Amino acid sequence: MDLDYSKLGLKVGLECHQQLDVGKLFCSCPSNINDGPYEYSITRKLRPVASEKGEFDKAALQEFNKNLEYIYEFHKDYACLVELDEEPPHELNKVALKAVLEVALKTNATIFDIVYIMRKMVINGSNTTGFQRTMQVAKDGILEVNGKKIGVESICLEEDACKIIEQGEGFVRYGLDRLGIPLIEFTTAPDIKSPEEAKEVAMKIGELFRITGFAKRGLGTIRQDINISIKGGARIEIKGVQELDLIDVYVRNEVIRQEKILEIGKKISIPKIELKDLTTLLAKSESKMIKTALSKGQVIVGSKVTGSKGLLGTELQPNKRLATDLSDFIKVKCGVGGLIHCDELPNYGITESEVGKIRKELGCKEKDGFIFVIVASREKAEACFKGIVERLEMLKKGVPEETRAPNEDGTTKYMRPLPGAARMYPETDIPFIQISAQELKKKVKELPRWYSERVKLYISMGLNKQLSEQVAQSNHAREFESYIGLYDILSLAELTLLLDKESIGEVVWILDAQKDGKVHKNDFKLLLEAQMQGLSPKEILEKFERQGLSAGVKEIIKRYLEKNKDFIKQRKESALNPMMGPIIQEIVKQTGKKPEMKELSEFIRAEVKKYI
Repeated sequence: MDLDYSKLGLKVGLECHQQLDVGKLFCSCPSNINDGPYEYSITRKLRPVASEKGEFDKAALQEFNKNLEYIYEFHKDYACLVELDEEPPHELNKVALKAVLEVALKTNATIFDIVYIMRKMVINGSNTTGFQRTMQVAKDGILEVNGKKIGVESICLEEDACKIIEQGEGFVRYGLDRLGIPLIEFTTAPDIKSPEEAKEVAMKIGELFRITGFAKRGLGTIRQDINISIKGGARIEIKGVQELDLIDVYVRNEVIRQEKILEIGKKISIPKIELKDLTTLLAKSESKMIKTALSKGQVIVGSKVTGSKGLLGTELQPNKRLATDLSDFIKVKCGVGGLIHCDELPNYGITESEVGKIRKELGCKEKDGFIFVIVASREKAEACFKGIVERLEMLKKGVPEETRAPNEDGTTKYMRPLPGAARMYPETDIPFIQISAQELKKKVKELPRWYSERVKLYISMGLNKQLSEQVAQSNHAREFESYIGLYDILSLAELTLLLDKESIGEVVWILDAQKDGKVHKNDFKLLLEAQMQGLSPKEILEKFERQGLSAGVKEIIKRYLEKNKDFIKQRKESALNPMMGPIIQEIVKQTGKKPEMKELSEFIRAEVKKYI
């Protein structure tokens, strides 16, 4: 579908959240995600509190009304009493503050002299405290993307929530290891005017985070909330998009959804619900779904929906219909797994004849549709249909403002109402933070380069384009730049790309050893692995020298033999002597050292046998 986004009045704003790999925000625990096993667990319930004006946030109330138990599992190495809300938060992580200040300075944002920490009410269990600590650090910045200036409304530093492990009937299970990891929250103005531009801006924001060198990497470490509206529609927040490549798809599908709601809203009639029990009528159905439900003692309850025949099957998003929207809504409101509607029948083993009997039982006229649900009790069914009517009333009025969750296919589903200001109040356990002008002036001189600037610099220093791009995107790029000129830039680059959380300063002894002719760059990986095992540089070099042939030399030999495998297969063991000289020459050429002959001969002989 070709859409004129300018005519539709599309506005998009992004709220991006980036985890930082600098330890937790208010304690000394590491910012690592633990995949288990967990050692301990606690169980709690949470409740909302009124704001200073005596108001309750409607999103918080919706979560509270679910009456869920929250089970928190943790390992002592990844969580402490701060995460358990049994101890006050510690001093703010200074490295995390440095990272967010650099992001603000790179976008020329106005940084506040005093930063106040606030509590944002969150009672879906994802925070043991019932709130998330957040602080606005800066506002009114500019991010330039493809020559266009995108406004930056707000830059905040906050703590991440727990990760969800399991959700079941009446409970949610969380892991505490993610709770408290620092997040930069970066909010743009609604200056984005197309799906493609939304994706480009998101990628530029991701680059901004990563050039600091403090950003965590991998799926789930950066999440985008996408705010979208069109003329006549409403602001919709798509919460927690992780796939950058799908951002344009989410925007496009949301525009289509709002357009469709505006179109069908005029056709929706609010039905008078008259519930009827269909359990007996469908007791002899051959539908596997029906048989399974009845064997569990569930009941089937339905009602006609006046004037809705053909409407319930209207597609709002790709493969998501009006009935899907109603189903998503009552799943959240009532915890029911779904609904069956007339526009998708016959299906699921339910026959045309049975559909006719249902229509007759419910008193449907020609243009009437019907819905039925399979639930534990009639009381549950009544709650479901009350939710269906509530949702239809919303859609008849237009596009409802709400938060929606992303599906993997680029569509979305109802999550909760948009939160309001009633969930924010001041933090009382941590004093405010003062930001000095002198401190900012110093940081301006140390700001990281953009990727394009890095690549240009590295190429000018002798690296090829491919290596330059790889190093530019490394978390170690800024430290790499501080060592340029002190070591061979190619060796420095290759060592940098092998690093994980180690700093270059921790492994610079390898480059010193290379300078002295003790090691070759082919051995870098082997030396790093030895250091990870806890050996000192001195112990590693002594062990390395005793081993004779290094991993790098062995790799040179293996490559040479593979290249000449046909010759080996033809000459068999007699191929050894003719190849010895060329192999030694290749080793000396690449390492600058002649290998010990006995060990060399033994290794080549063993490798040659593999080809015979």
